[in-house]
Amino acid sequence: MSQNGDQIGIANAFARGIPPMTVSWTGLSESYTAVIFGRFTKGFDRDVTDIFDSIGNWQREKHRNDRIEVTLECKITGSTQALARTAAADAPIKGQTIAISGATNTQLNHGNWIVRERPDVSFTPEGETIMVLQIHCRLLNGVVQAVSDLGENRVGFNAGPTLIHDEVSENTRTGSDFIQVYRGTLTEMRNARTDANAAGASATVIRPIGDGEYEMTAAYPFDENGIEAVDLPSIHELEVDVAQVAWTSNIKLLGLLGSVSKVQQLRRIIDDYLAGKYDTTEAGHTPEGDAEVDADNVDGTWGIEVFRIVGGFGADAFIQYSSVYRRTLTAATAPQVAASRTGECKIFTTTEMIAQEGLDNAFFNFDLNSQWLKSRPQVLAVANQKTQVVYSYTECYKAARIFYDAFGTAVLFSA
Repeated sequence: MSQNGDQIGIANAFARGIPPMTVSWTGLSESYTAVIFGRFTKGFDRDVTDIFDSIGNWQREKHRNDRIEVTLECKITGSTQALARTAAADAPIKGQTIAISGATNTQLNHGNWIVRERPDVSFTPEGETIMVLQIHCRLLNGVVQAVSDLGENRVGFNAGPTLIHDEVSENTRTGSDFIQVYRGTLTEMRNARTDANAAGASATVIRPIGDGEYEMTAAYPFDENGIEAVDLPSIHELEVDVAQVAWTSNIKLLGLLGSVSKVQQLRRIIDDYLAGKYDTTEAGHTPEGDAEVDADNVDGTWGIEVFRIVGGFGADAFIQYSSVYRRTLTAATAPQVAASRTGECKIFTTTEMIAQEGLDNAFFNFDLNSQWLKSRPQVLAVANQKTQVVYSYTECYKAARIFYDAFGTAVLFSA
């Protein structure tokens, strides 16, 4: 008998002097025996869980070389038709253990067969009861394995866990990933999960697949050799922020006036003028004229112009553009995540930021006179078991030393 699914006709077994093969099982109240005849097909087990793909399309049927499957036709024995019909009503159920005897092949002649589906039962005109059974058992290195009852009507085998398949993927955005799928009893799958977690798995799933078997899937954030085989590039982004800022914070105006003190004095003059404090009845004087005299005394070059534009024209704010450099990197280890926090909440010079992030300023053309505030990193869990870290540098022209600390050589603003 070959392993690829051949058929044996033994209808005339007695006539040829061949002892009959029988199948036996235990019903609800007694034990039964049936004589195998007519059809006996043996082959590798069909893997019914893989016949359809994830969207329900039929795929080519797969087989497993760790199991054998038998389809047989048998006649239930009984002294009367009534007893045979009683045995048919008490036919073995799915997952039940049955035995085959009378065979010389040790892969057949044993009591470790499991019923795959409830059998089909029919009756002949002569009153014989015919039953068609689909049964299977597990092999390990060609040897039939014993059956163990897992309880709750589940039946498993003591030969696992069995590695069904493994899968390696490499992605230049998310790196290497390794997935393994095992099958076996619930206990075997729990043990396999413990081993997978100890080996560095970042996700494990156990699920039942029927017939007392379970499947355990383990996903690892590296390849089958336990390393990151892909050079993961970072994602670099440069955004532009636009804000309407009070005139007193304008860096160019501060440079023209030369000191914060002059800005403060001009702001007080403008505030007093707008509050009506320059209202006068003195001959030859007007509120505007008196305010301009005071502004000119603060700065003979720019004082009057600042007063007229801010106090008179009402342009008390300006549009300020600033850049935000954002970096997204994919990390596989805790030290990589920790390293991203270097310099958080501190002020970098443009040169320091370029060196810290390994940037090519010929590409971004950052203003070398700017200063940059580094944010705290945001850690995100992403698909395929990697960790994504995002942080940014926000451009600021003058960072005050009373609010921030310098990362290195940045000269912070002081009044």
